[in-house]
Amino acid sequence: MIIEVTQDDIRNGVKGDTCACPVALALQRYFSTYIQVDAYVVAIGLEQIELPVKVKTFIKDFDNGHTVCPFAFELSAGPMAERGI
Repeated sequence: MIIEVTQDDIRNGVKGDTCACPVALALQRYFSTYIQVDAYVVAIGLEQIELPVKVKTFIKDFDNGHTVCPFAFELSAGPMAERGI
């Protein structure tokens, strides 16, 4: 599944907030369940999925106040997440 982090996600994202960072905001458009993102994994409902390296780098840069740009990444979601649960 391809996830797009938009300029709006970046503008509305909150540094250090695992539920309101740009990546979490983007994921909320794709899944209708609880989303929490940390520096290494995303929790989608009860599942934890490791984030790709470029997402980890984006989160670190965003949280440290560096300029970041919109991007897309592929998320290898588990069976529950694939159903949008």
